[in-house]
Amino acid sequence: MSTFVLVHGSWHDGSAWNAVIQHLESKGHDCFAPTIAGHGKGVNKNVNHAQCTQSIVHYIVGKDLTDIVLLGHSFAGTIRSESC
Repeated sequence: MSTFVLVHGSWHDGSAWNAVIQHLESKGHDCFAPTIAGHGKGVNKNVNHAQCTQSIVHYIVGKDLTDIVLLGHSFAGTIRSESC
């Protein structure tokens, strides 16, 4: 099975992927949906692109995730490109 890291688009948070996670996990995959720095409710939104990207890299490294499928929606496509 695969391990998916699903990264949301601008101004959303990781919960945007809940339905997709449910579907993928029902097929036996592992799924993670971190929230990009500066996104979600009640957080400091004064972050630059590098900080957004670094927050996802830190998440992946912190969880010791390897051999992943990294998927980014909309704005997260730019983060995905820089994280690989």
